[in-house]
Amino acid sequence: MTMHTAPAPAVAPPGPPSLRLTLTPVGPRSGLDGAWWPHSRNLFEQLPYLIAELDGIWGRITGATVHEAAWTDLRHSVPAGSHDVGVHWYDPAHDPHTITVFSYRVGTWELLVVPPETDPWRARQLMTAAAHPAAGRPPERSSPTRRPPGA
Repeated sequence: MTMHTAPAPAVAPPGPPSLRLTLTPVGPRSGLDGAWWPHSRNLFEQLPYLIAELDGIWGRITGATVHEAAWTDLRHSVPAGSHDVGVHWYDPAHDPHTITVFSYRVGTWELLVVPPETDPWRARQLMTAAAHPAAGRPPERSSPTRRPPGA
């Protein structure tokens, strides 16, 4: 007796996670330049997706500064497409809820980092507020992970 088995269906490898990013409209800058909501706290894993997107918008990204306590897997260099991006975390005064991005062409940009574990409702609210042209830095006492009472 001969058995015929159908070949297993091809399974595509998982693609990159969707990039959760909002940016302020083009115009005069004041305060934050937008917000990024990574999928995890693993910077080595998450940063290349952000850099790939920003390279096309702000020009070649050459570096980033983050708060050391906010991330895991910190490395001094992260591969981003055809180039590596330097990562710095030595400044303890750096706000743990921001990332500063350096562009070869445009200069310095600051994004609010919404922690990955943030409730989706609160994350959308923070990202919308951070992308507003008049957005300033969030108050230090306002936790991005907490929903306001009655919300």
